[in-house]
Amino acid sequence: MPLNTGIEVTFSHDNFSQEEQFVTITPTPKGKFERHGRTLVFVPEALQPGALYTVTVNKGIPLSGSSETLKEEHVFAFETQTDTMNLSPHMPWLRVYQKLQEVRTTEPPLVQLSTRNIPGSALDVAVYPLNSEQEYLDILAKRDRLPWWAYAKDSFTIDTAGRTASATFRAPIHEEGYVQFVRFPDRLPQGYYIAEFTSGDLREQVWLQVTDAAAYVNVAKDDTVVWVTNLADRRPAPGARVELIGAGMAFTPLPEGHESNSVDGRQSTTKGDNGQRQESKSMVTGFTANADGVARFATPQELLTATEDVQQNARPYFRVSFGNRALIMPATYLSRNYGYWEDQAAPRYWKYLSTDRPLYQPTDTIKVWGLLKRRDGARVNAPVTLTLSKEGYVDYYYRPVVIKQQPLTLDAVGTFTGEIAVSDLRADSYLLQLAVGEDIIEYKYLQIRPYDKPPYSLSLIPDTKAAFAGTGITLRARASFFEGTPVPDLALNYKTPEGVKTVVTDAEGNATLTYDRAYYPCNQEYGCWPNSAGLSLSPQLSEIAEIEASAGVRILGPDIYDTNTVSYPAKGRARLEITTRAIDLAKAQEGSPWQEGGLGAALAPGMRIEGEVVKITHTSTETGTRYDFILS
Repeated sequence: MPLNTGIEVTFSHDNFSQEEQFVTITPTPKGKFERHGRTLVFVPEALQPGALYTVTVNKGIPLSGSSETLKEEHVFAFETQTDTMNLSPHMPWLRVYQKLQEVRTTEPPLVQLSTRNIPGSALDVAVYPLNSEQEYLDILAKRDRLPWWAYAKDSFTIDTAGRTASATFRAPIHEEGYVQFVRFPDRLPQGYYIAEFTSGDLREQVWLQVTDAAAYVNVAKDDTVVWVTNLADRRPAPGARVELIGAGMAFTPLPEGHESNSVDGRQSTTKGDNGQRQESKSMVTGFTANADGVARFATPQELLTATEDVQQNARPYFRVSFGNRALIMPATYLSRNYGYWEDQAAPRYWKYLSTDRPLYQPTDTIKVWGLLKRRDGARVNAPVTLTLSKEGYVDYYYRPVVIKQQPLTLDAVGTFTGEIAVSDLRADSYLLQLAVGEDIIEYKYLQIRPYDKPPYSLSLIPDTKAAFAGTGITLRARASFFEGTPVPDLALNYKTPEGVKTVVTDAEGNATLTYDRAYYPCNQEYGCWPNSAGLSLSPQLSEIAEIEASAGVRILGPDIYDTNTVSYPAKGRARLEITTRAIDLAKAQEGSPWQEGGLGAALAPGMRIEGEVVKITHTSTETGTRYDFILS
């Protein structure tokens, strides 16, 4: 959230009272409460950058003139933006996206990262060994106390002051195929480490596991598969032990051909008609494992809960071990950077929803066809409905307003058809939803607006997409009916950035047009070469429907262009590097002029470059304060 945001809470009634006693914000910022109808606003004097704030609306807040009070506590949290979010693109920048990394004992670590304008294109690296596996787990637990969605979770680091580094070195930043990385000079002994990367005030960390234990994990709704490998001999690890950290469960792969009648005394689970997992009192086979090091077992309920509720802070981990080797693996996604799978109702169904077209008149009938079938083969017993609504269209209590709804009947195969007649709807985008009971299974967006089918079509095709100023571009225009018959003697408006001209199609419905732009010298920052020109063609006389053809071309001024990079070797100093290249017209047609080499790669030596340095200073003047519902 921006630092100038207000904190808003909307109630169902506007006569709430005693808000300062029942609404708390942690940590507590200075500020004041304001009331705007049924919306309570806290206007802070200032919020701290990169901070997590928790807002609690405690139960018991009363309505004035009534005995009614809020029955349940409501809690929400948000994170403020950091000071670095608005940094200039020319400032140095460092980020490691994958915090947890593993490496075998026989090779030096290689860490992928993302950097920009790092002085000397190198980082200072310090490696701190951890005392034990438990210390590594404690670090994970500290990080997991932060909310799953918070940026602070991605930038979380451990204070290394007081720790002794086992290795320090300066690592050059390598880049291959747009991927940046640093390579450690030597191997590390088996164990757990914090690798810290610094450049000036920038600081990032990676938490390394150096081990010859490797595993592949696939967690599905019903079963989980773990395949364990010994990297020392590159063979499976039979007898490896798989534990879900924090759940007190262990699953041990058995020799090939053996089965277990229980899983460490754990009750098994089955699926009910409603798709929910149910505990069974009987002991059944939890999994079958073999000499390939594969452990397969029913997905623990604790793991399903963690996967479904990404808002909770506790993250489960797998511990895979054999002999003196071990590996800690995340059992669910770690943070917002990794995405997550959410256990909704939709994955339990085969589903398909199709409309007869994407665009409708305000008085049309929307015709649909689709399929809905449970993946487990059970019948769909809950009511199936088709609903037309509009996102953001809500009632007084912020509940979605249903425009039209139709019950659907499934045949033996699971297919269905339906129709929704619309009327008096404004031109806009609408949402069509397929639901089973209260669960949304599938949806589709569609457009509703008036339209008329044009009597003919126009096309405008340039002979080249890029040309040098003064050389000209030829365009071929054509007007034809939809079955292909030409439209002769049709007066058309040919619109260019310089103005509008009139052209007339010949007996074959064709017209030849040209476009050119004269070269001009340019010594300003914006509006120079290359130029883009939008060209369009439309009937001179008004028609029943809108008819238009358009084309975009690029006009190049000089036959030389430059690229530049800015770095900051020291505070208060900047370094500008400029490279001049010759423009290749073929490249100019297919690439972007703002990409490296987008206009050609051949170097153009001996070019004279002139420039000026302009200092821009912004002075802010406070004119007053007020709460803005839109900007805040």
